[in-house]
Amino acid sequence: MGTWGTGAFDNDGALDWVYDLEEAKEPVRFLGEALQAGLNEEYLESTEAESALAAAEVVAALMGRPAAELPQSVTDWLSKNSALKLPPELAQQAAAAIDRVRTPPSEMMELWEESGEMDGWLTGLGQLRDRLKS
Repeated sequence: MGTWGTGAFDNDGALDWVYDLEEAKEPVRFLGEALQAGLNEEYLESTEAESALAAAEVVAALMGRPAAELPQSVTDWLSKNSALKLPPELAQQAAAAIDRVRTPPSEMMELWEESGEMDGWLTGLGQLRDRLKS
């Protein structure tokens, strides 16, 4: 896992996803697809989880509740897309994706368990989930 912190964008997979978001012709659909992939009922791979958490952060930011620190590329994208209208269910889908990422079987959860930093990761997920509440 190319990871340097517990935040949703503190890994290579999330930053790769941001690049794809910047190129997306239908960004709302792209966000929904990333969140849906994070709801996988079988074993959830870390790549899908990273994308789902990044999408959840973008949804929270579009709702006016951004994380304290966002990558510059995300901040730039948000500035250009601040007028996007999100369907109300997207925040619920984002919250469900967060719950799925932190529920076994989840590769990302297993990796954070092994790292010894799971508490910090879970705290960040809880804060993100709170920012998605309307």
